[in-house]
Amino acid sequence: MDKKKVLGILFLIIAILIPSIFAGCRDLNIGTDTSSYVRDYFREARQAKSFFRYNEDVSTDVGYSYFNYIITKIFNDFSFLLFFIQAFIVTFIALAILQLKKTNLLTWAFLVYFLLYFSNSLNMTRQMMALAVCLYSFSNLITGNRIKALILVGLASTFHFSAFIFFAIFPIYFYTSKFIKNFWLFQFIVGVSFILVVFLLDYIIIGIVGLGAVKEGFENYKSGGLYGSNLPLSDLFLCIVFFSLLITFRKFSQLETSQKNLFQTVFLISIILCFAAIQSTFAIRGMYYFSYLSIIIIPLLINSIEDKKIQLVTGFICAALFILYWGLTIPYANLGETYPYQSKILNL
Repeated sequence: MDKKKVLGILFLIIAILIPSIFAGCRDLNIGTDTSSYVRDYFREARQAKSFFRYNEDVSTDVGYSYFNYIITKIFNDFSFLLFFIQAFIVTFIALAILQLKKTNLLTWAFLVYFLLYFSNSLNMTRQMMALAVCLYSFSNLITGNRIKALILVGLASTFHFSAFIFFAIFPIYFYTSKFIKNFWLFQFIVGVSFILVVFLLDYIIIGIVGLGAVKEGFENYKSGGLYGSNLPLSDLFLCIVFFSLLITFRKFSQLETSQKNLFQTVFLISIILCFAAIQSTFAIRGMYYFSYLSIIIIPLLINSIEDKKIQLVTGFICAALFILYWGLTIPYANLGETYPYQSKILNL
């Protein structure tokens, strides 16, 4: 094995270990989910005499249920559980990039993740695991492995039921390539379709609950429900940034037109779903399945620009905007409820 491959593998291992160690060693007051169901399910798994008894006592998505039980029984330590949750997320991000056969994208992909999503991964535990699997599904989809991509979305939904939303990416992917000449018409149709879903969201939520697909508490996501509704300005800003970057620099990109159209549609949907949060905060959960794809799309966009000067400018603008977003949302506003980072284990 040559030195480049050895260094590449070493970089990948370090890139997975660093966030996993920080996640595993953090204090339990960091992240809402950590101090609620994550710790509760850990206790249930540790005390359970058998998986069947544990499964009766814990009402959560089956994928996360198995994951929690296996890790807890093997290591019997909450910090190890947090470590492996993060390792799961970062490993699937790495797999998504490696699927594209472009290892030089890894640096940008991890930079996007660490600046924009790492903080959320310490909070939105199950959904972040589902998002990482969906990211891997997306990389399989755009490289032609459609069946595998479908299976992966099914796997993601076992960690968080909201992953079913990601099945919408398949018709979008197939029809994007057919509307190359009338792409703006296609965008208009997609936009109107998702706006219509927004207006029908309350009825959709009631229908899902009525079918017994989710717990009755899910009704709290309706407009006027317990979880309320609001316009997520920070998420909207980020989605507009993604969309603007693609619109501005797509003409310099050597990506296929169908791919550029697909990526643009993805970011358009994320913007619409941000506005949909005025109707229901559940739309924000849906938005993440599209905005999270920036971990793949932004590196692909930068890497596909042949003019080195323009590539450098694009990379600089992306990095500056993402650092600005991180600074305003994490240290300044603490929107992820994960700042300041504290760890008794690491003496921080």
